[in-house]
Amino acid sequence: MKLVYRKDIDGLRTLAVGLVVFYHLGLNIPGGFIGVDIFFVISGFLITSIIFNEIKEKNFLFSNFYKRRLKRIFPLYIFISSVTIIVFYFVMVPDDFNKLLKSYISGMLSLSNMYFIKESTGYFSSETELFPLLHTWSLSVEEQFYFIWPILLIGLLKLKGNKLYTGVFTLLFILICISEIITVNSSRVGYYFLLARGHELLAGAILGVLLSDERFKNKINSYNTLFSFLFLFFIIYSIVYISKDDYYPGYLSIFPTLGTVFFIISRQDSFVNKLFSIKPMVYLGQISYSIYLWHWPIIVYFNYTGIEIKSAEIFYILFFVFTLSSLSYRFVEVPFIRFNFNFKSVLIYYYMIPLLIISVVVFAVPFDKLINARISSLGGREQVKNAIYPDSNSGWCQVSEDRDVWGDENCILGSNGSKLKGLLWGDSHAAHFAPAINQLGEIHNFSVYQRTLAQCVPLITSGNLGRYSNMCSENREFIKTNIKNYDFIYLASRWESRLDIFGDVEDTVKWLSNNIKDVYIISQVPLFESNVSKCILRKTINSSVVCNMDVNSDYRKANLKLSEMSDKYKNVHFISLDNVFCKGGECSPLINGSLSYFDSNHLSENGSLYLTPHIPYPLINN
Repeated sequence: MKLVYRKDIDGLRTLAVGLVVFYHLGLNIPGGFIGVDIFFVISGFLITSIIFNEIKEKNFLFSNFYKRRLKRIFPLYIFISSVTIIVFYFVMVPDDFNKLLKSYISGMLSLSNMYFIKESTGYFSSETELFPLLHTWSLSVEEQFYFIWPILLIGLLKLKGNKLYTGVFTLLFILICISEIITVNSSRVGYYFLLARGHELLAGAILGVLLSDERFKNKINSYNTLFSFLFLFFIIYSIVYISKDDYYPGYLSIFPTLGTVFFIISRQDSFVNKLFSIKPMVYLGQISYSIYLWHWPIIVYFNYTGIEIKSAEIFYILFFVFTLSSLSYRFVEVPFIRFNFNFKSVLIYYYMIPLLIISVVVFAVPFDKLINARISSLGGREQVKNAIYPDSNSGWCQVSEDRDVWGDENCILGSNGSKLKGLLWGDSHAAHFAPAINQLGEIHNFSVYQRTLAQCVPLITSGNLGRYSNMCSENREFIKTNIKNYDFIYLASRWESRLDIFGDVEDTVKWLSNNIKDVYIISQVPLFESNVSKCILRKTINSSVVCNMDVNSDYRKANLKLSEMSDKYKNVHFISLDNVFCKGGECSPLINGSLSYFDSNHLSENGSLYLTPHIPYPLINN
C-alpha cells in the first residue's frame, strides 16, 4: 500500500523552517528555535511510516532505506557546504576557517552535533557567528537516528498487541527522563545530543505506527477540532514562553513535540490543516531543506563581515535565501533524488567519492599558510600576534575542560616556597590576571595558588555553578576548607553578568573578610561589544568589516557596586583598572599599539602583564 502524500505536513515544514529563520534573524520570537523540534517529530513520523509500511508489505530492505537517505541528505549538503567553504575562505581568519573545515568533515561523518558539543560553548552563545555550519547539528541527530531506529523498530515489532505499545511508550518515557537529566547537567550537551532529542523523533515514530492502523484513525476522527486547538495551544505556548534562558530541551521540549503530534493526527480536512495546505505553504515546505541549509551561512556572513542586520538587510537575506533555495531545490536536490541508481552506486557516487575529495582538499591544502600570508601581506598579523589567552593551552593553570589541573606546578604563581601565600579565586576573568600576579609575586617574593575555573562564580553559596558544576562545587569547598591557610586572596569574575546575585557576592566578601587577612577585589576590565582581536584580523582581510569598539556600560555598574561594597570592610581593597584602558570616556583594547585583549572581554597575556604595576599586593598595604 502506497503512503498518501500529505500537503499539510509540507505546510508544517514551512512553519518549522520559518520559525528557525526568523529566530536567527533576531526577530522577537523567543522560542523560534523550536522549529527544529517540529522537524524532528515530522522526520520520525515519515521515516517510520515508510519503514512500517514496507515491513507490512514484506519488501523492506535496509539498502533501499539508506539509499533514499543518502540521496535526500548529502547532495544538497555537499553543494551548499562547499559554496559556504569557498565564500568564507575569503573573509575568515585561519582559526575560524579551520573550525569551519572540521565542521564540514564532521557533517559528512554525521557527527557535527558531537563536534559542536566539543567546540562551542552553547547553541545560544555569541560565538555561534563563527560557525557557518552550526545548523547542521540537527542533520547529524537525524542521521544517527536513522542508523539505530530501523533495527530497533524491527525488534520492537516482534512484540505483539499491547506489549508493543507498552514497549515504545516505556522507551518514550525513559528518553524524556534522559533528556531532562542531560539538559539539567549540561544544557550545551543536551541541546545537541541524540539521547536528549530521541523522544521527539520517537514521538513521531510512534505516530507512524499508530496512524497505519485504520481502527485507530477511525477512533480519533471525531476529535479533529480539539486536536487542531491543542496544536495551536502547544505551538504558540512554545514560541512565546520558551526561550534561550530555559534549560532546553529537557521536559520543556514536550510542548512543541505534543503540538506537532496533534497536528499530524488531525485530518487533512481540519481547519488548521487546510490552512497549512495552501500552495505557498506547501511550496515553501518542499524547499524547506534548502532554506534551512542556506539561511544560516548567509546570516553568519553578514555578522562575520560586520554588516549590521536591520530591516533592509533582513529583506535582502530573505530574498537571497528564497532565490538560492528555489534554484538548489530544482537543480540539485530534486535531480539527485530522481537519479535511479542502486544502493552501491549511490553510496560510492553520492557519499564515498565526495568524502574522499573533501578530505583530500581539507587535509592537503595549506589553508592556514595561504590565509596567513594574505593577512601578513595586508599588515594585520603583527598587531594581534600576541593575543594569547592565559589558559592551560598556553602554559597556565586555567582550564575550560572538565578535568582537574589544580595539582599542576603552573597553578602556583609568583615565588614558590615564599612564606607569604595567597589565592587567586574566580572564573576565566580571574584567570586572565594570572600573568600579572605571577610577575608581581616573582618581583616581591610571594606566591599565589590559582583556583580558577571557567563560568564558576566565586561564591560560598551553592548556586550558579556554571558549566562544570562538579568542579565548581569542589573549588568552593576547597576555599571554605582551606581559606585560613592563606594570608590574602585576589577575587575576580565577570562581575557585570553577576549583577542579579550581588547579594550572594557581598555575603562571600563578608565571609572572606572574617576569615583572611586581606581581600583584593579586582575590577572587571572594559567589556567590548565585539571580539576586537578577530575583528582587527577580519578588517585586514575585508576592509568593509566594521570593528565595534563600543563598551557595554554594565561592567561599570558592577565595578561601582564592588567599590561601594569594599568600603564597608577595613581589610577589603578594591582594585580599579578602568583608567588603564579608558581615557576621557573612550576605551581602547590597544595599549602602545599592541592588542591587550584576547576577545571582547578577556585579556591576553600581554594585556595582563601590562597591568602588573597597577595591581597592589600585601607588602604595600601591610
